Amino acid sequence: MKFTKQKIRSIRSEINSLLQGLQQFEGLEINAGKCSFDQDVATFKLEVKIKGAKSQSEKHLALYADAYGLDLSKIGKEQGKSFSLVGYNSKASKYPFEMQELATGKLYKASHDLALRLFAKAVQNA
Repeated sequence: MKFTKQKIRSIRSEINSLLQGLQQFEGLEINAGKCSFDQDVATFKLEVKIKGAKSQSEKHLALYADAYGLDLSKIGKEQGKSFSLVGYNSKASKYPFEMQELATGKLYKASHDLALRLFAKAVQNA
């Protein structure tokens, strides 16, 4: 037997369904994440966090939004769709912002320019 992407997806899905049934860890979210593998060995990243806790991406967004002058409560409109800012990936230089389409929940990457155009704080005249 060799590991394939399809087999890894199936295994991850099964692990996550088993982890959801663990009653002794109530109040925690446990999730099998990224996996590195070759034909013989697969290694999954196991993430455990307190339910409702912010992700690293959400924490980074809160830090960087103020520096870039972004309004996190603002709904951005682009090509007839509505978006909200949901995250910031500090390692992504071209498309560091993550935005979510409100109608479908689909996530998109966004550049600094797009984030500023859609979510900039309103300028107040003095």
